[in-house]
Amino acid sequence: MGERGGKNLHATCRNDMNDARDAIGLTSSEDVCNDTAEKLLSGQPSGDLRLDIIADYLRRAGCRFNITCSCCNPGSTTGRTHYPPWYPHLWSSCSVNICFNNLDESDVADAIVHELVHCMQGCNGGVESGCAGCLCAELQAYYWQNPNPAIPKHARILQALSSCSGDRCKGVSIEQAETMLSDTDYQHCLSTGRRNGSGSPQVVGMACGKCAN
Repeated sequence: MGERGGKNLHATCRNDMNDARDAIGLTSSEDVCNDTAEKLLSGQPSGDLRLDIIADYLRRAGCRFNITCSCCNPGSTTGRTHYPPWYPHLWSSCSVNICFNNLDESDVADAIVHELVHCMQGCNGGVESGCAGCLCAELQAYYWQNPNPAIPKHARILQALSSCSGDRCKGVSIEQAETMLSDTDYQHCLSTGRRNGSGSPQVVGMACGKCAN
């Protein structure tokens, strides 16, 4: 019998099934990135609740943000957050660059979430210094990507260490990294991005679109 076809047969159409089309399945990670960035920067719903929560928080906090989608060195990184030269003293803006060529279409939203969490952290006093501070910031960013409570502490710290190993945690082993964060520190890192619990808002009420301070 075959399929009748139609506008949305081959792709999710960048989370816009009513207005977008991809008749032959050629939607790319670049398309997804640019479309998502455009929606977030214009205040439209992005189709991803996490992104909408973070963008709303940044606007309410008076923190300006920009998102660009670039072709980067293959395999180098999926994204990076840039702060103004006066950071962290008078921080009120950040620029996120997403490397779409190092991402599949389904991973773009996660990459933007991760980098916008770093914007959110900067808006709340900046990232703590040292390896522990880097681990803490990355723990929260990865937690926003996937807040599944079943992911063990060891796995989350290993993931955070992979993002800090070329920076402030160079030469630090996973065993050393785990000793830097007590259980209390770890929980504070997941929820606020700072070991003392005074950082960015917690991932609370995500299912109903609320952001708790």
